[in-house]
Amino acid sequence: MVSSTRRAIRRSVELPCELVSPGIGASREQMLDLSTRGACVTSTTALALEDELLVSFTPPGLGTSLEAVARVAHVARPELAGLG
Repeated sequence: MVSSTRRAIRRSVELPCELVSPGIGASREQMLDLSTRGACVTSTTALALEDELLVSFTPPGLGTSLEAVARVAHVARPELAGLG
């Protein structure tokens, strides 16, 4: 169910992606959802709020990769949610 407070509809995806950060370098990650206003990406790299990244991914059927400059807007930590 989509919350009525969302500004854009999020689409569930399972796409490999690459994150590139000037301070951290490149890492292969997994995109879990995508909208016109953002994406949810799992990361094995420690990222901080407001970090700027380059995100690269290839949508199914497009045949070419897309790149976007992104900003970390939310960091979820499993240990804080009682999951880790």
